[in-house]
Amino acid sequence: MKRLYRNLIFTVSALLALQIGCKPGPPYPHATVSGTVTLDGKPLESGWVSVMTPQANVGCFLDVTGKFKLKNVPKGTICFVVQSMEETGQTVKDPFGNETPVKTSRIPKQYENGIEREITGDIKDMKIEFVTK
Repeated sequence: MKRLYRNLIFTVSALLALQIGCKPGPPYPHATVSGTVTLDGKPLESGWVSVMTPQANVGCFLDVTGKFKLKNVPKGTICFVVQSMEETGQTVKDPFGNETPVKTSRIPKQYENGIEREITGDIKDMKIEFVTK
């Protein structure tokens, strides 16, 4: 009898896992967005691009050529936030007495809350351009 219950529980669990795992995508209209992030016309060689909405939080690292690819981006007016840090050459002591490098954002202040774009479908070559001047 125990074996029968164990087999039944295993079968139901497997069916639930298959059903959950086979869904076509998130339960909201979404798109895949890829493109390039530049700073003063040059690719941003390191950093992170993200989207945070009530429906989803998605993000990815930039590659060394500033390229990114985000899946499951909700459709609509979306704010893309880019983060990228660089060392200043200065250090401070942490609470344990270790020297820790001081970092600052490469992204100009006027863009720190992100850049809005209208997403109506998949985008393969979105340009996110930052200018320091």
